[in-house]
Amino acid sequence: SVTTSNGQLAGTGLLDLIDSFREDPEIGFPMQSQFMNFLLRGARRGTFYLRSGGTGSGKSRLSFADTICASVPWLWNLKKKQWEHTGCSIPALIITTELTIKEVQSIVAAYVSGIEEDKITDGKYNEEEYERLKQASAYIESSPLYIEYLPNFDLDDVIDLIKKYYREKQIDLVNFDYLHTSIK
Repeated sequence: SVTTSNGQLAGTGLLDLIDSFREDPEIGFPMQSQFMNFLLRGARRGTFYLRSGGTGSGKSRLSFADTICASVPWLWNLKKKQWEHTGCSIPALIITTELTIKEVQSIVAAYVSGIEEDKITDGKYNEEEYERLKQASAYIESSPLYIEYLPNFDLDDVIDLIKKYYREKQIDLVNFDYLHTSIK
């Protein structure tokens, strides 16, 4: 059997590549961390990011925040105490395998509004925070951010779901939370 090679001399076409970056810089969607944006140049198309950590270390919330930053164009700025327009409205899908849709929605509402999730889920917010939550809900509702709950899955289910959302909603970003074995 013959193996085909896809190699080339490192300099072949290099100047054309460099020139192409002037027209179309290699920068991805914004992430919630300025450091991660600097380090990774944002969440770039065609790339795979895997966040790992111990139980309860905030992996899901951090990855959801990255997805929200790319998909919801308005976020509450805690320092300035005002809404900030990010200009990003990338169609995105969060596939959750353990958290219910309501649990993900409360995380999204907390991140967008800047109000602690516990305050939201305990119903312990004041009138100003409630008004902010209403505005956050409107921003989220008008954003192309989708959530699917997929507790029992195999690889084909995940692929089919992503293809469906790509075809029907033109998603550019997928957040899969998270890798584990299921009965299926």
